[in-house]
Amino acid sequence: MSNRKTALRRVKTAKELGSNVKNWNFVQNEKGSVHAVYCPCCGKKIKGLVPLDSMEEKRVLRDRTVIVQRVILQELGDYAEVTIEMDDGSAHVMPICGCCLDHGLDDTCMEQMYSADLGLMAEQEAVGMGDAPWSLLADRKPISFKRAR
Repeated sequence: MSNRKTALRRVKTAKELGSNVKNWNFVQNEKGSVHAVYCPCCGKKIKGLVPLDSMEEKRVLRDRTVIVQRVILQELGDYAEVTIEMDDGSAHVMPICGCCLDHGLDDTCMEQMYSADLGLMAEQEAVGMGDAPWSLLADRKPISFKRAR
């Protein structure tokens, strides 16, 4: 069985467990760009598009004024990152809200978060956003975590 199929089977199995992950599609993409990131555990928005007031531009076209406003993807107040350490010595960094991280992550939660990220990688790969290195990702298992920031 291919490593991609192994990863997708792992995602399916994790979803069937009484899931700690509330938001399996925690990164919102539109037309190939990220518009928002949500905490995989509770679903709270932790990154979003924020307008840059200093970059606002007004254009007058005939009898209409058009306001062009630039936006950036910015971390919101409760944004945190967790480093999940894997059984092969590698690590995987994931976004999470500070509140969920403060409550701690058990083995099941770490597996489900990692599986959610594998599912996201598969979806992004399917729409042409790059190939995931399945041979490296599919079989490693989370063993511990620490706050990255």
